[in-house]
Amino acid sequence: MDSKPSLVEGRKALKEIVETCEAIERRRFNPFFLDLDLAVKTLRTYYPLWEKREDLMLDAETVKKLSRVLTLQNVQLLFQSSRMCGDPAVIQEKIMRAGVKDLAQAMLNSLHPVVELEQLTIQSLKKGLEYWGSLKPFIERIRGRKTASGLSPVRAELSNLLESGVLQVEDFTSYLEGVLKELQGEFDLKGAVDYWDFVKRGGFSSTVDRAYAVSFLVSYGMVKMEVNNRITLRPREEPPGKEGTVRLSFPISLAGGEEP
Repeated sequence: MDSKPSLVEGRKALKEIVETCEAIERRRFNPFFLDLDLAVKTLRTYYPLWEKREDLMLDAETVKKLSRVLTLQNVQLLFQSSRMCGDPAVIQEKIMRAGVKDLAQAMLNSLHPVVELEQLTIQSLKKGLEYWGSLKPFIERIRGRKTASGLSPVRAELSNLLESGVLQVEDFTSYLEGVLKELQGEFDLKGAVDYWDFVKRGGFSSTVDRAYAVSFLVSYGMVKMEVNNRITLRPREEPPGKEGTVRLSFPISLAGGEEP
């Protein structure tokens, strides 16, 4: 027989949920690390026990934190869908729930033949049959081939790009200064600047460049990023040292953008 829930257990459970949500907001965990269904079930279990004002405030804070995590999950899904990629666990769950008819329709929608003819003829069908009939199995075609050798791919840091000439120090520095100056001007006029309003200006290339510049400024402490109901930017008067700074990255949702 299950024991009845107690106030002590309930307070401890809600505090753990709040701490997990805060860790997710600080980008220490993936937004999907937290099981929202289980968290909501926990809230419902202990809600009838709350009588004191402090307990009700803790319950409200937990709901608020869960809503922020849900927002971050939505942002991540939008980013993944815009990049035509998906979480393996989500895809597996969709496949398990789909019926045979849905799977067959998905295969037809994603089928892209190697050869496309505007009009089928006896001659073209004959050539296609001869081609596929003479084609050796894939294993035999790759047998004996030598695999490419060389260095493994490495991550390109900013210093590598500067040394290789892909980026110029003067151009990159002046561009960062321009973005920071623009942000400072808007901040002086209206206070905290909305991240998406500031980044999504111009076309696709401009959005990517501005997002990279803001990410660089935030990572090196020149700009402070705050995540509440919305993401805002504040320029710092005196950037802190590199020690203790936290690198943040936010996906750019380009659904409906000018370019794919």
